[in-house]
Amino acid sequence: DLEVGIVYCPETAGAQSAAASIIEAIRSFQEKTVSGRRVKTSLIEYRGKDALQGAVSRGRLKALFILPGCPASACAEITRVTRKAGILSAGASQEQAGACGIALSIVREGSRPKVVLNLKAGAAEGKAFSGKLIRISELAGQ
Repeated sequence: DLEVGIVYCPETAGAQSAAASIIEAIRSFQEKTVSGRRVKTSLIEYRGKDALQGAVSRGRLKALFILPGCPASACAEITRVTRKAGILSAGASQEQAGACGIALSIVREGSRPKVVLNLKAGAAEGKAFSGKLIRISELAGQ
């Protein structure tokens, strides 16, 4: 299985309902696979770096999807955890890719999705993106 933690900051208005919506959207594709693996999710309330590190070390997470709205200080701590654990950081805002150092963001541009990659962040997490993905993406934080 491909396990993804959905991280939200509780002090952000509407964060928990946004997290639940994303988990529901992912679960609607449960029959689908990514590289032959089913996607599983878990909701993680961000309560500090130590608590997050504990959640990451208990599971077999391959990625943390960080919801928009977390303060910059929390975002920086979250990406330090992803780098230490060697798991992918992902998000849904272009600002997260540049300012927070999130490796992969999928953002809406009009009616189409746009992939934003931060290659330095990905390398710090031990991830290498395919040339095909890089060619179709916008690069941030370079």
